[in-house]
Amino acid sequence: MLFGVIALPVLVPIAALLQLLFPGILREQWRQYQYVVKVLVTQSTVIFVHWALLKWVFKDQPWWLADKYLWGALVAVSAVGMIVAWLHHDRSEPAAAADSKTPAAGAGTSGKGSTAKSTAAKSTAGKSAGKSTAPIAVVVDDGTALRPTSLEFWAVGVLLAAGLGWIAWQWRGGDQPWDQMSIVTGAALIGMLHLLWRRATFVPGRPRSIVTTERLMLTAFVVIGVGLGFYVQRSDANQIARTVTTDWPTFHGDASRSGAADPHDAGPTKPTVKWTFDPAVRKGRIIMDSSPILVSGQLFIGALHEVSASFNGNLFCVNAATGKSAAGKDQLPGERIWTFTAKDTLQPVYSSPIVAGGRLYFGEGFHEDHNCRLFCVDPSQPNRIFWMKQTTSHVESTPTIVGDRIYFGAGDDGVFCLELPKTATEAAHPPEGAKADIVLETPHQAWHFEKIHVDSSPAVIHNRVFIGSILGDVYKSFEAVALDAEQGTVLWRLPADLPVAACPAATTDHAYFGLGNGKVNVNDPKPAGAVWSVNAETGKRDWEFKTENAVFASPIPAGEVVYAVCRDSFCYCLNAANGEVKWKVALGASLVATPILAADKLYVLNTRGALTCLNAETGKILWNFDELASGEDTVYSSPVLVDGNVYLAIDGKVYCIGDADKNHPAEPAPKKAADVPAESHDQHGEKPLEKSSDPPAAQSTK
Repeated sequence: MLFGVIALPVLVPIAALLQLLFPGILREQWRQYQYVVKVLVTQSTVIFVHWALLKWVFKDQPWWLADKYLWGALVAVSAVGMIVAWLHHDRSEPAAAADSKTPAAGAGTSGKGSTAKSTAAKSTAGKSAGKSTAPIAVVVDDGTALRPTSLEFWAVGVLLAAGLGWIAWQWRGGDQPWDQMSIVTGAALIGMLHLLWRRATFVPGRPRSIVTTERLMLTAFVVIGVGLGFYVQRSDANQIARTVTTDWPTFHGDASRSGAADPHDAGPTKPTVKWTFDPAVRKGRIIMDSSPILVSGQLFIGALHEVSASFNGNLFCVNAATGKSAAGKDQLPGERIWTFTAKDTLQPVYSSPIVAGGRLYFGEGFHEDHNCRLFCVDPSQPNRIFWMKQTTSHVESTPTIVGDRIYFGAGDDGVFCLELPKTATEAAHPPEGAKADIVLETPHQAWHFEKIHVDSSPAVIHNRVFIGSILGDVYKSFEAVALDAEQGTVLWRLPADLPVAACPAATTDHAYFGLGNGKVNVNDPKPAGAVWSVNAETGKRDWEFKTENAVFASPIPAGEVVYAVCRDSFCYCLNAANGEVKWKVALGASLVATPILAADKLYVLNTRGALTCLNAETGKILWNFDELASGEDTVYSSPVLVDGNVYLAIDGKVYCIGDADKNHPAEPAPKKAADVPAESHDQHGEKPLEKSSDPPAAQSTK
């Protein structure tokens, strides 16, 4: 919307130049459309100021800069212009006594049928000077109908063409086009139809109608603006979700980052799209760089909602199983259950959600955001917020829960360890009538590790917390670090020449780190990356496998091998003992998402949306599913495997990929976070990303 409307003030100096070069050419047109021009210029100014405030003044969007208030301001400007235009009935210039009558230039007429007249007068000053002056054309509006001129058709036509082009461009880019330009387009269409009607019904001398093209367009601004405002701002009611009885306590399931709820899940053999979740927002577009999780037949995923120049956050709960809703109604897979926005204060969500002990945890914010929070909410009713943890930076990190503690990175604010409230059981089931949107608990901060920038999900195993650091706004060091899980003290630090960007993976004896420069969607001018194997106890680097581009996805250790994917498009199988390549396969596009490992199969999703299943032992391609693939690199969310289906996010939608002849899954058996083996295959993944004023596909990562 910004670039669609903000260009309108450019027309003003052009019009002024035409008026100076050709006096009178725009006089009557200006008189007829001055309030439309003033409204459009004022709206453009409001939009520009809104954009500038968000970009250069406020690090965090204040409530009064929310899109709905911008929309209200634009409608108010239209309403003022409409009221003034309707009240200002007589806009004619004072008539002058006429000695002679000649057609006036630019009087809004065209040859035959002209009703405007002019008089030529001599200047008294000219006579006294002994000189004569040229006749001056003075417009006398006699109140009769004006025949539309070509200039009117041209001006309204350009506005209509620009609006239709903007709408087409928005649709093509996957955005919903219902913004201020759609209002302008609707008004221009009505104006064009009115001009055609005026030309077809024009009769010289007929009294002019009070329903002018300008007044009709301004009325359309208000009516369409109000109607479209109610449509795009209206949100569907949230439903109550089913009780969550299974856990997904860290990124991609567990410390080994395998991404499968069951390590023996054979997955699909003849993949097809079984269902799709489309948020179907009425304005802007949804970007899903967060990775989905699926527990108790319900899928949770975070998102960025881009509207004009602002970026907001959403967390979605989606039904993933056939059966009844919590209210006893029939519910189809792919049906939205609820959307959490923290009363429109939620910042974009890159953090992937986790679930443990019947609670849902996730962070907010992209790289440019500050003062972001970690949330703990009721997965059945997200407006019941159990607690929030405020930070000074952003929480792109997917949290990790082990026992009664939660660990997460917070950008330049370092790493936090919080003790979960002891009243968890009671607060999870508050008394009847308890108010929503209130904080019921306050977690105790066990420790805070500072002066480091961490955006990845900590790997926690055997009382050790493994983290990697990247370039931040304040802290610039690159290093792999191990902390004592109880005290937060440093066990060892290993400096690096490249950002340690990927979420670490860990086993009993080793920690594995992915390194790389550049961004998830843009190569560094000198791309480089690596995979490290580090002794978990001593911090000694056992081996380094260098790659030709960045490794943003988590390595996946599996016994005698380690799997890794790279932006160079290769999937690697490395010897866990020395880092030598056992096999590698090129998969057609950059690889950023963390793969899935289950039942000796590796599922790899490339940045163009193609999903490939490999034999984990040999690297042989078992199948390739590219029905959702595009020619653009926009897929950074990591897939997961639950009950034979692969769940993945592509271009703002979530897809369930599985065998068509298999039914939708029933709820898995309950499992507690404390019961998850450190090296089992049941967790979820993520990779860091930054927010900018550019489209999210061009955002940077850590």
